[in-house]
Amino acid sequence: MAILQDKVMNHLLALIDQSPHDTPLPSQNELRQEFACSTMTVRKALEKLEERGLIYRIQGKGCFVRRPDSAAKHVRIFLIISPRVDLQGTFVSSLVEASRNHSYHTLFYCYDDNEDTLFYEIDRLEPQVVLWLAPSVFKYGKTLQKLLARPQHVILFNREYDNPAVSYVSGDFAADGRAMGKKLLEKSVKNVLYVSFNMKFMFSHLRAAGLSEVITQAGGKVTVIDGCDFDKTEHNGQVDRRMEQLLYNAIVKELQKKQYSAVVGAQGRLWPVIQKACGDCCADGQKLYLGNFNAPESPVPCDFPLVVTEQPIAEMADAAIELIARLLNGGKPEQLLFHSQIIAG
Repeated sequence: MAILQDKVMNHLLALIDQSPHDTPLPSQNELRQEFACSTMTVRKALEKLEERGLIYRIQGKGCFVRRPDSAAKHVRIFLIISPRVDLQGTFVSSLVEASRNHSYHTLFYCYDDNEDTLFYEIDRLEPQVVLWLAPSVFKYGKTLQKLLARPQHVILFNREYDNPAVSYVSGDFAADGRAMGKKLLEKSVKNVLYVSFNMKFMFSHLRAAGLSEVITQAGGKVTVIDGCDFDKTEHNGQVDRRMEQLLYNAIVKELQKKQYSAVVGAQGRLWPVIQKACGDCCADGQKLYLGNFNAPESPVPCDFPLVVTEQPIAEMADAAIELIARLLNGGKPEQLLFHSQIIAG
């Protein structure tokens, strides 16, 4: 096996030596057939090349040549994140992995609303690209305008922005709401309770708009619970225990006074409070669907039928980094939207 493994590696090394960065390599099946060897032999050869930093792999797409040129080595991406963002979470890890595959250098900046410090750091580090992870557009609109006056390319990740000078790679929140609505209609659901901790956030109101569009056209109704109606201080996107209790009370009160056939949460982090309120309030055997945009981080057993969507985050991250390459080569700003997939229901 070691001899065959060396033959596969030498063949791939020759291809790598002749190929530019990002060139796809033969598939594992092609290599297995060409060298009449096992899948394990091919896999071990690829793993060794990956350990040496000569190739990288993308799940479901295959292996590619990693050949960082001098220009790529000096590309710095200034990634703005919220202090509450999980650095090990899917959004950040997908962006970092995609940038690493292009040999770009990612600089993390936790934005604590101090605008002066933000721009000081951008001036000090001189990145070519500023990539802002899911900013609150209604809250940071003025900061974005100031950012656009600077020489860096600006890309928003998972947020849309009504300005053709701003690139964004985002989930299509309104379309996701429509997809949720169509799936619920298939299940004869027409009376929906929609729960959000803050309807001012883009993902909240666009998903609600898409859902309402489909349900109301079919003669149904969507009722909205907005956490900010109960606590005016909750504008930061944080679902803390106080907000959880406020939303729990509101859901229970609404379910007790009206017969709903579905309760839909604006995002995954609302899943626990919705599930608890419905479980505590609904009678045994009551037909109630639970819907959510993005799967819960820690799935738990549920007694209700589910309709759940999930964003293609890894695909969006790849698209964002590929967009950076186009912008650096003189391309114009682009606005890219990605639909979620129904993963339950």
